[in-house]
Amino acid sequence: MDQFRRDKTPIYEGVNPFLSAWYEPRLAARHVIETKTFAFPIILAIISGLISMGAQSFTDNPFFHTDSSVYVLFKMVGGVVGGVFGWIVGAFFMMLFGKIFGGKATFKEMALAISVGYIPTLALGIIIMLDLIIIGPNMVNAYVTQTGGELAWLLFSSLLKFGLSVWGTVVSIKAISEAHRFSSWRGLGTVLIPTVIVLSLVFFLLIVVIGIVGFAG
Repeated sequence: MDQFRRDKTPIYEGVNPFLSAWYEPRLAARHVIETKTFAFPIILAIISGLISMGAQSFTDNPFFHTDSSVYVLFKMVGGVVGGVFGWIVGAFFMMLFGKIFGGKATFKEMALAISVGYIPTLALGIIIMLDLIIIGPNMVNAYVTQTGGELAWLLFSSLLKFGLSVWGTVVSIKAISEAHRFSSWRGLGTVLIPTVIVLSLVFFLLIVVIGIVGFAG
């Protein structure tokens, strides 16, 4: 990517990352890397964590009640801690595994860059709020009968959420690639390697647990 315009000003100067993340994620990532402080990704990580917790609340154990102040506080704290922790760990591993493909990003650059991938999550939060407005908090309750219009909205919102999840992944890969200053294909490899490792460990542990349970039985 050419880093300067014809008037010699940086191409990322004046960019709005909340808009450019949707159509030029690498440019958005470069803008964040060069102009933002850690406050920017921390805020986005917290918001993303809160939205993720909110989405999970729809399928929580019915033992908890959505009108419980303790429950709400628990979910908020979990969202904040989980969001920030996931951001830090994600930045570290994306920086580390990117080195395998010749990446040059520092931890600070990666921590700033991957926050761009949280931007589609903000739109996801809006859809979840619309779910609550249109369907209400019992939208996954099997004992509540939804109307045809409500079911149509659930289908539409599910497709939107899926699309946002896919695009969020694409944005993250491109942001990681920009931080490391290499191609998006290498960025994909940077994301896939730790993902495969984690899934393999989970599968291995699952097999071990099943084996132990079977042996004990």
